[in-house]
Amino acid sequence: MSGAFTVTATDGPARAGVLRTAHGDVPTPAFMPVGTKATVKTLDPGELRELGTTILLGNTYHLHFRPGEDLIAELGGLHRFMAWERPILTDSGGFQVFSLRDTIAAVDDDGVTFRSVYDGALARFTPESVAEIQAKLGSDIAMCLDICPPVGIERAELAEAVRRTTLWAARQRQARRADGQLRWLSATASPLPEAGDGRYGAVICFSDITERRNEAERLRRSERLLAETQRLARIGSWDYDPVADRMTWTDQMYRLVGLAPRSIPLSRELCLAVTHPDDRAIVRVAGTADVAWFLEGGRLGYESVRAHVPADELGSVLDFGCGCGRVTRYWRDFAGSISGSDLSAEAIAWCRENLPFGRFERNALEPPLTFAGGSFDLVYGLSVFTHLTVDTQRRWLGELRRVLRPGGHLLLTTHGESYADRLEPDERERFRAGEIVVRWQEVAGSNLCAAYHPAGSLALLAEGFEEVAHVEEGAEGNPHQDVHVFRRQ
Repeated sequence: MSGAFTVTATDGPARAGVLRTAHGDVPTPAFMPVGTKATVKTLDPGELRELGTTILLGNTYHLHFRPGEDLIAELGGLHRFMAWERPILTDSGGFQVFSLRDTIAAVDDDGVTFRSVYDGALARFTPESVAEIQAKLGSDIAMCLDICPPVGIERAELAEAVRRTTLWAARQRQARRADGQLRWLSATASPLPEAGDGRYGAVICFSDITERRNEAERLRRSERLLAETQRLARIGSWDYDPVADRMTWTDQMYRLVGLAPRSIPLSRELCLAVTHPDDRAIVRVAGTADVAWFLEGGRLGYESVRAHVPADELGSVLDFGCGCGRVTRYWRDFAGSISGSDLSAEAIAWCRENLPFGRFERNALEPPLTFAGGSFDLVYGLSVFTHLTVDTQRRWLGELRRVLRPGGHLLLTTHGESYADRLEPDERERFRAGEIVVRWQEVAGSNLCAAYHPAGSLALLAEGFEEVAHVEEGAEGNPHQDVHVFRRQ
């Protein structure tokens, strides 16, 4: 296991170590739950992560027959198919074939012919075919095709199983594999009693690794983008790539809007066209047409702001990043003046038409605002700094200080400690060291860009402010986000 496995401790014959794979490290020894058909029964991926699972097992035999490696590859590989971003080991299918001995038709040095347990049809596994199946599955560890003899066989038969398995392993090592995929051979046999109560057995292990760090990193980034897009897409199953301006829908999404799958080209405009006109502004801003969810979140956001800032000190308020008035609309009866500012021209147009009690102005991704200096007693930005780069955050803090009167308050929400488990190990290490971690900086200002703020990091950027409150998970309208309240000096 040179380069892929490191021993970290020993105790007599026992040892502990770390197995390095394209999807993360696996401390050993490890408990590996079995996801035979790409799922661990009764548990979802989130529950497995919470339990501390570092690696899962998938079964090549069953996945080959149902739903098939080609379909899984088309859907992005086993990791995406399972919604599991950590390491996966796939067995070779040899155990299933040789444990279901009644289904075996023939075994030779080329491979094994058997009947499928699903429909009885003849099938054949060779070292090359099981390598190709596992390459399409895209697992991190691919097992070599092996013969698993039963208990009590003659020693000569065991020796033949070891010889043939070794032959298959040598061939499989030369076959195509997924980038970064480790290959192991394990040929095992039950102990055989011999004269003098001796026991004989055989365990053989081959392994190698093809290091493609750049490709592996792109794969991990792609998987994170997919997971984030799926989390944001609350109206059916669709994905939107803002950089390429490309949208993809599942067949079900087409059917939901009364279209035949893949019948017409996709676009963001088409998505809006099949959305009810009253819901389009919500879809543009929030990615959902669930009006009840949208309004309830706005009400909770409004109440959260009022709970953290003294109401009797407010004469003028700015909703920075107002969108289509999710929170702003609840200031309708406010005795002072309310304003809103947002990056989206469509959102600002909607607010001007539907919320006439306020003043609404569009801003760019970078400062300045159109408002005069010292205009506001309170500026709040709910889930705004969560989607900006660090440099842009610093510049906006300076601009927000400009439009606040001396002694005025600034309230911001961030992804804090409660979001740390969403980070990759290297990102989490930087987060723990006090660094603001920003993903997808190239699409800053969109919901796909995500910034994570460890405690104290935002205050370091906020020159000219005094932080008067930091409430972990205190943002009622933006669940699990932290609330930060600053006073302009």
